[in-house]
Amino acid sequence: MFNVNGPEILVLALLFVILFGPERLPGVVMQIARWVGRFRALTDQATAEIRKELEIAAHEAEAARKEFEQLTLEAKAAVTMVEGETRRAMDAADPARSLASPKAANDRPQTLPDDDNRIGGPAPEAESDRKAAEDTVQRSDTAAEDGAQAPYDALSELANMESEEESAS
Repeated sequence: MFNVNGPEILVLALLFVILFGPERLPGVVMQIARWVGRFRALTDQATAEIRKELEIAAHEAEAARKEFEQLTLEAKAAVTMVEGETRRAMDAADPARSLASPKAANDRPQTLPDDDNRIGGPAPEAESDRKAAEDTVQRSDTAAEDGAQAPYDALSELANMESEEESAS
């Protein structure tokens, strides 16, 4: 830390003997040693606290990253489900489209990854909301001749039900 050589130490020792005298020199050296010990203890304690806080922050960041990844997966699944519902609704509104694309007519909505993995399966109210949304989509299929707005109304109603379901759980 300090770049002090042998001759410089001798000069400092001689300076201490002259300033404090041979009688008080041992007490002064002991006092300096105590100060150095306290300073080291304080710096060690501060270093330990900083390390502890950094470890806690790292664990919290890792937990937040995992939660973000889970939410991203759930959002992707929800988007995929809405895309499937949109395709089905648009096929119902435009029969020529469903004939041109038989795969789109057979698309089924995907559920969120952990809907059925909950303890005891999906919540009963979530299941009834899902059935109500499916009924709405089926009603929009039969009302396709009313115009192209019916599928969009059904999709917005489905999105509202799903947001209520998420806020309930």
